[in-house]
Amino acid sequence: MKKSNLLILTAFLVAITVQTYGQRKAIPKERLPIKTRIIGRFHTQKIVDTIEFNFLGETSLWNTLKIDSTIHVIAKKGYFELELPKLRHPMHFAMKIPNQSDNNQRPPFLYLDKYIIEPGDNIQITVDSNQLVFSGQGSGKYNFLYKLTEVDLPHKYVEFNNLQLTESPSKWLDNRDSLLTYAERKLELNKNSMSKSCYDQLQADIIAENRIAVYRNFMSQFQTGDSVLNLEIRKLYQNRLFKQKAVTTLSANHSSGLNVAYLFYKMLADYRYSMPVYSASDKEFFPNIVNSYTGLLREKMVMQWLYVKSFFGETSEKNLDDALSVLNKPEYLTLISELKLAYGVGQPILNFQFKDKSGAIVKLSDFENKIVLVDCWFTGCGACVYTSEELRKVEDSLASRNDVIFVSLSIDKDKEVWLHSISWEKTPVQNFPFAGQYKGSKNRINLYTGGKGDEDPFIRRYVAGGYPTLLLIDKKGKMISKNPPKPWPGTDGAKLLVKLILKEI
Repeated sequence: MKKSNLLILTAFLVAITVQTYGQRKAIPKERLPIKTRIIGRFHTQKIVDTIEFNFLGETSLWNTLKIDSTIHVIAKKGYFELELPKLRHPMHFAMKIPNQSDNNQRPPFLYLDKYIIEPGDNIQITVDSNQLVFSGQGSGKYNFLYKLTEVDLPHKYVEFNNLQLTESPSKWLDNRDSLLTYAERKLELNKNSMSKSCYDQLQADIIAENRIAVYRNFMSQFQTGDSVLNLEIRKLYQNRLFKQKAVTTLSANHSSGLNVAYLFYKMLADYRYSMPVYSASDKEFFPNIVNSYTGLLREKMVMQWLYVKSFFGETSEKNLDDALSVLNKPEYLTLISELKLAYGVGQPILNFQFKDKSGAIVKLSDFENKIVLVDCWFTGCGACVYTSEELRKVEDSLASRNDVIFVSLSIDKDKEVWLHSISWEKTPVQNFPFAGQYKGSKNRINLYTGGKGDEDPFIRRYVAGGYPTLLLIDKKGKMISKNPPKPWPGTDGAKLLVKLILKEI
């Protein structure tokens, strides 16, 4: 990787640095830069030339609404080093080898998630084929978290036989409670190996991760029918979780995205389970956030709400306007304003330039005076398969129209994987298990991002979270909708999408 890290690193440091003084003013001793760094060495057969660090922003997942910062560090002869000379506050980060998750493989020795770096840390990481070894100033918290997440908790899951909520709801919840108690006890035993502030943050993180899993599992089972099982799950939630107060030991200023996500999912689950079966609606959830929280914590909750909306492709201009009406933090206001420019109805769309399967370059400007529907997807995405199948019905119903174009845009980094996925001739085999799963009609134009994946500028601008993402573009190359009806099985999405397209012609 030849791209310089300097600009990326400088941008990151500017983002996290508190106010600095001009050159003519003396810098108080307490504001002098504290050297903070992570260095490491690989003792592995695989040659690693780049390390990716993702620094967690105000929400719970990486690359959330473009808040988070990413740094790529070049590894030379197995060595890498990252210095953060202006780090003023503890931050969460993830470390990984770029692209290693393309095949859903995340070996623990190559992937760290939600670790904490503190000012003054001097962390040395040794990587071999079996494990990670941490040493140096501040390494106690790393050794604890690595053992907890890669050894201790996985063993507990095995003890519980990977029991699912739907198999035995009460027992499943007991197991989750037991895991939380177990992790908290392990943290207490390692209390002296870390700073007090880090201990407090890890305690809050452990609670948050455990409870997020609980609330998201219960929400996934909400409104799935009135069977005996679903009634049992609803009763269990109302008896054991509904009145349970969210536990957080951190102030709004110190609440990480993980803690905010915990409060958010607790609030959302309570909101849904307070309603009768089949009548849950989230349209009144935003006012609940506004009325339940104040100050910075309310703003963080609003940003988490927007993240969830974006992840499911449900962001609307009204959502953004609602957020702008209550936000005050300059960074948030700037971000939402940028999203409005990208997603707003009537906003010009970036003139993409991608290759089709024959290698020919295709541009958005090639489709002037035509309605364009762009389907952004990747191989392995189940919802993308359903969407592709249902889109064929939409394409067939509009096959006689020469003023409607359907573009399939894959973020697959491996061209062969992409070609197999869209092929009518290929069938699933060991190396290509999704072959033929994403084929479209003969009129569909298949494009891919040329190996850039989700780092392509077009994808970064218009896909904030989950896939598939659909974009409907008018004849002048302007946005009609970033959230048109999705043609999913068992819904009227296909009919509604056709209706919307015909309306815009």
